Amino acid sequence: MESALKTLHLSDPEKVKICWIKNTLFLDEMYCSEALLPEINANKNLEVIEDLLEFRFDNNNNLIKE
Repeated sequence: MESALKTLHLSDPEKVKICWIKNTLFLDEMYCSEALLPEINANKNLEVIEDLLEFRFDNNNNLIKE
């Protein structure tokens, strides 16, 4: 994640818009960064179903949800 942000020349991680779609066959749930909340809340087709979580990574640097 850090490398991706550097590659994109994004210096403020708080403003990064990231959406993690665990399985593209099932788009009913996804995890989005806080920066996307205004757009999510403005879209009548989307609903926030869980409080904000911190992105976590395993020992292989894979994104995980606990």
